[in-house]
Order: sequence, then structure tokens, then C-alpha cells
Amino acid sequence: MVIFLETGIPTDEVWIYDGRTNIKSVTKKNRPLNSSHFEEFEKVYGTNPNGKDSRKESLRFKRFSKEEIIKQNYRLDFTWLKEELSSEITEISDPHELALNLIDELEIITDNFKEVIQLLDENE
Repeated sequence: MVIFLETGIPTDEVWIYDGRTNIKSVTKKNRPLNSSHFEEFEKVYGTNPNGKDSRKESLRFKRFSKEEIIKQNYRLDFTWLKEELSSEITEISDPHELALNLIDELEIITDNFKEVIQLLDENE
């Protein structure tokens, strides 16, 4: 999710881009983040430096008013896209293969936590 707020002026609306729903997860080992992940966002965000005049709502990029934010108790976790089942998930039916995939994902998570610990140790 990408959220931009401006300092010094009252917030009457917030623009939120959902870059998570129905998107393959980004991982360091198997699917690293690259510039292609931002192409759709860059198109809808606009070309003006402040973006205000050229932003366009899209399936993933929505404007929410101050009133809508208040109704959510100031939580910005708006969800408007429905998660679709990934063909990657529906094609896997073998429990052994599911378990191996889970181990791969857990190894990636473990590696990421090890990096965080290393960064914390370096900054002490």
C-alpha cells in the first residue's frame, strides 16, 4: 500500500494505492522487487510534481474523503479489491508439494529476519 500525505495543510482526502491484492508476493530470493512493480502506480499517480492535478482513480488507486476515514476510526486499511484465487495455488494439489513450498517460504522469512537482526546488531 502506498499512502502520501502533505505536511502543513489540512488533510481532506487520502489517495491509497493497493499494490498487494491479486499480486504475486515479492520476495528477495524468488521474486525480487523491481521497477516493473511500480509501472501501473506511476501511470495513475500522474506527471505533475505534486500529483494533485493529474491523479486518476483506477481499480487499484482510490481517493478516500476525510469523512470516510473518520468512519473507519482513522484506520487507513481500506479494502476494495477482492482476492482472487491464484492459479499457482489451485494447480497444486499434492500435500508433499504444498509442504515443500511452505518450507521454501519459511526459509525466505527466516533469511529476512536474520538480515534484520544483523542490521540491528550493526546499529548498536
